[in-house]
Amino acid sequence: KNESRGAVLAAFPEYGNALATTARNAIGCCYLGDRAFAITPKEKILSQNVYRLSKVKVSSFCKKLEHHPLRQKAGEGLIWRWSKYTPTLSSGEYCIPRNEEQVDSILGAIECGDPLPIFGEIVDAQTTKRKIELAVEFKNRGNVAFGQASIKSFKEALRLYENGIRLLDENYQDGIAGTGLFFSDPTESYHAKTLLAALQANAAAALVKLAQEDKQKELAAVALRHAMRAVQILPEYAKGHHRCAAAFHLLGEFTAAVESEKVAIGIAEKIRLDKQNAIEAITKARNAVTEKKQAKAKAKADAFQNKFREEQGTLHEKQSEMLPPGAGPTLINIDDSNDLTSLGLMAPSISTTDYSLFSSASSPSRSSTTATRLSPEIF
Repeated sequence: KNESRGAVLAAFPEYGNALATTARNAIGCCYLGDRAFAITPKEKILSQNVYRLSKVKVSSFCKKLEHHPLRQKAGEGLIWRWSKYTPTLSSGEYCIPRNEEQVDSILGAIECGDPLPIFGEIVDAQTTKRKIELAVEFKNRGNVAFGQASIKSFKEALRLYENGIRLLDENYQDGIAGTGLFFSDPTESYHAKTLLAALQANAAAALVKLAQEDKQKELAAVALRHAMRAVQILPEYAKGHHRCAAAFHLLGEFTAAVESEKVAIGIAEKIRLDKQNAIEAITKARNAVTEKKQAKAKAKADAFQNKFREEQGTLHEKQSEMLPPGAGPTLINIDDSNDLTSLGLMAPSISTTDYSLFSSASSPSRSSTTATRLSPEIF
């Protein structure tokens, strides 16, 4: 129960007095701070620090710390470690009040349903964002190493994937521990879970490759733990179930392998259908928007045309009102070209007998000139 609510916290304000709660228990954190620091006289306070108790894997260079008084052995290669508590607000953890004023402000916020105030040092959002960025980098580098397809590269890929897992899972123990980072923002929470599940599944894939090369069932068992953790984080993660099937097959659990593969195929098919339905829905919505725009444009054009016709009718009516009584248009009937000539719209026809060429005045052989009658229109 404590693991689901947050890591165990403890304070040792004075000799013979120890208080404990969990990091995600607002009332417990407030009571711990009140009893340990607000009420206890300052001269009697043994330590102002609050410690977090967590189970961690022992590094090869920290074997001597297994016998440290604050690092008790918790199993083979594991220790219980006390570390200074710094709340991660994005993980739903709370601050510890240090005086009566802070205690009162927390209690007042709880009573009113307001967000709890923040005191002292915290792990801010920028730190969390940086961890995710580093985890993505480890994942990408691991994918490159995995693609080189050799025992050495598979080991390197596993190392990189595990580094990414440790960033997102602060209590990581060979893929068994709970998720370390959770976020109040649903979008960030889903992103962190998806990334952690992918790292676990990729680590399982690297271990499966190593188990196939070395014929070691122990590696297949570790691969299965990673794969099971991936599907525990995201039950609808098809790749995680596929990794489970591969690990089960190496362990000789063929029935379980078939069942896991069926689940993976079912999830993949569901995702395919969901994508297809989504594409159809988007296409339908786009067509509806297009039809709506076309209908709106047509209605606008019809309205403009009707308005134009109305204005033209009004203009004709005003012109009719301005004409004198009995006035109207003049009609001219034209029967032949003579009517056009009489109206000045056409020049009279010219025959060859109406003119003659005249002798040039400059020609010495010509003694006389004859004027030519030509219609002025031809000039």
